[in-house]
Amino acid sequence: GFDFATTFKFTPNWSSTIGGRMSNNNVEGNPRLRTNFDRSLSAGTAFLLPWQQNLNLNYSVTESTTEGGDLDLSGNRYKDYRIDYTKTWRNLTAQLSYDYYILEPFGTATGGSFTDSYSTTLFNFFPSLNNSYIRLYQDMRKTKTISNASYTTTFWNTGIGTRLNITNYLSGSGDLRIAVTQKEAFKDTAPATLILGAEFKSSPATAWNVDYTLSNYDLYNPKN
Repeated sequence: GFDFATTFKFTPNWSSTIGGRMSNNNVEGNPRLRTNFDRSLSAGTAFLLPWQQNLNLNYSVTESTTEGGDLDLSGNRYKDYRIDYTKTWRNLTAQLSYDYYILEPFGTATGGSFTDSYSTTLFNFFPSLNNSYIRLYQDMRKTKTISNASYTTTFWNTGIGTRLNITNYLSGSGDLRIAVTQKEAFKDTAPATLILGAEFKSSPATAWNVDYTLSNYDLYNPKN
């Protein structure tokens, strides 16, 4: 394998990064063995804007192929275009993101899709409560197949998480996640996951934890 990465700073508030990776599991080129070959290239630029704002633009492409032995060439190419915008107001941070990625098969591989993803995250610290925090998350993804160019699946992911630091030794946490999936000709599903926990530090090197998790609870079909 081989990989590289470098960052260049044009100004104190503007920088760019480029990186790549290559790997091959059949370095001797034995035709009787299956060969897996992976390579990727990524590039991005970041801007530090006035009034505690950040803007990041990123692009990456990854290819994975398999051939040799009794298999014909098959593989997938994955392209990703992403924009992230972040704004901070004292203890509150908001992030807006847009992600567009393409999955292209080649050789004997089948399938392929386009996906648009939109997400929002709000994160707020509470210094008066020993830096406790609350986090809200929402994203929406639409996926369509390459063959008919029609939307086939829509995902809605909602999450709320919090951590309450009662003292330096005692804290509690909670996390609720709901993932809604909408498919054509199929019933919608909305599995929910609830995680509750507490932590007690009896010494700087010893911590006691208790957790409760409820998962795969379908809000649209609670009996299932």
